[in-house]
Amino acid sequence: MGSRSQKQQSPSPGSASRIGILAALFIVAVAAAVGFWQTRDSRSGPAADSLLHDLSAVWTWGDAEFAGGAAGAVWSFRWDGEADAASARRFGERFDTKWTLVKTPLGEAYQGEAEGGLSIWYRQHKEDSGGNPQQADGEDASVELIILLSPAKGSQLEMIKTAAAGIEEGAQAEKLSLKGSFTIRADPADRVSEKSIARLAAARQVEEYKDANTQSATYSSPALRTRIMSGNQSVNMQIAVVRSGQQEKVKLVIGIPLITGDYTAEN
Repeated sequence: MGSRSQKQQSPSPGSASRIGILAALFIVAVAAAVGFWQTRDSRSGPAADSLLHDLSAVWTWGDAEFAGGAAGAVWSFRWDGEADAASARRFGERFDTKWTLVKTPLGEAYQGEAEGGLSIWYRQHKEDSGGNPQQADGEDASVELIILLSPAKGSQLEMIKTAAAGIEEGAQAEKLSLKGSFTIRADPADRVSEKSIARLAAARQVEEYKDANTQSATYSSPALRTRIMSGNQSVNMQIAVVRSGQQEKVKLVIGIPLITGDYTAEN
């Protein structure tokens, strides 16, 4: 599969947590595949600009509402999709990806790492679209694909946009079907920053969740282009205020169109 060498590893104790994270990533990808998330952004043609448009919008709001400005926050991007193994491989080679075959609770998966905080994972589907055992193998096999981009903290907007655009362009060139999202974790400038961001976005609240440490709300904003269905509601922004520690340190977490991953995890 491809021209690059493949190194098979048995997971060491130190890699167990990373393999668990990898399994969790694919569980989310499966949920997306069965329609838990229903995106209206096809990631092809002009729609591929939606993520970059929304990045610029949220960056502008964050510059005013994050302590240290937008560049002081932790930004992370994720694309989920499907492809044949050969296309996933070629996509990775555009970024000089180094591949490793790893074993996870969900089966074998290829893990790729590249410069600039780029990670790529894919694993072969066990069944075809009709629910039958997949007959294709090797480069023709259908695979689940996950792409993560974690720019270094302090990166400027244009640098992040260039990296994200490179992924979008590579995906279009390889005809990958992807759903994109991003999450920001920041220290709020003041105690009402989440309300200020919702107001800047002209956002209408759709859903709300509260527990002892977290207050989260999902919104629909006409200022953002990426949009998904959460249940029977159309949404495109989630904002959570998370409190932790005895001093109740507050973290602001924003997801476009929804928060992915642990509210408190930086990556």
